[in-house]
Amino acid sequence: MAGEPSAADEREQAESLARIEQGGIPLAAERRLQALREGARGAFTSDLSVAEFALGEQLRVKPLSQVMGSCVYQIGSQWSYPFQGSYSWDGGLVQELAITEAWNEARTRALSRMGQEAAHVGADAVIGVEVRRGERDWAQGAVEFVMVGTAVRESGQSRGTPILTDLSLQDYWKLRQAGIEARAFVGSTCCFFVYRGAMARNRQLLAFASNEEIPEYTQGVYAAREVALARLTDQARSAGAEGVVGVSIDHTMEMQEIGTVGEHLRGLVVTFHVTGTAIGASSGVTIAPAQLQIELNEKGATA
Repeated sequence: MAGEPSAADEREQAESLARIEQGGIPLAAERRLQALREGARGAFTSDLSVAEFALGEQLRVKPLSQVMGSCVYQIGSQWSYPFQGSYSWDGGLVQELAITEAWNEARTRALSRMGQEAAHVGADAVIGVEVRRGERDWAQGAVEFVMVGTAVRESGQSRGTPILTDLSLQDYWKLRQAGIEARAFVGSTCCFFVYRGAMARNRQLLAFASNEEIPEYTQGVYAAREVALARLTDQARSAGAEGVVGVSIDHTMEMQEIGTVGEHLRGLVVTFHVTGTAIGASSGVTIAPAQLQIELNEKGATA
């Protein structure tokens, strides 16, 4: 019948699904990118601004293609995570949720697929990485990460693995001029559940007419932030970086009911998403410390 997939189409779909299950990209995407690399198909696409494109022409940094990495990940039982930094008091609870693992694994897979697309097109780096994430109504109990950026090739530069960075082309080149290079795009998510025990709720009821801090919720925010930042710096250290620039922190807080064995608890869920670019000195380059200059008179003499 017309419109029905052929046996070859079905085989390709099955192989693409197997690739995705193993963390890869579909066959159609791989073929398109390799055709671009060989100059056999179409013009490049990018999310570079006009100013960035013009700068790239001057610096001999060639945009190759807009690349993407995506992952939709199922959320498992919220109480099966190997908790870090959890504790309880007065019947209350601050505990990390399993959705942390879902967010982080989804990001890791999306970044890996973006790197694979960049490698297929022959890129040295992906700049301007933009992170999009969300939870969809059509996929209850799942989270999604989508990474989009522009794959570029530097004249005379050859890397085994493309470097991913959320820096603009201008900032990427400024670092290179200073003898510093981007090492990796790093990111971490942490979700904590904060449940106030009966004693804390009773204290609030007795003091309902006064303005006061809710210390349990404040502690939950601090716990989520510290764990997320600690994991981010661990990633940077593993990449051989000396620091992280362009750190972006986004957090949400919402009341949710979380199920436990035999009961449900209603509390505050605090989620922190942290991303940035890990950087370090280029090979063989020593960064000279900044020198302090002090004006001694109005004529501009310095020391």
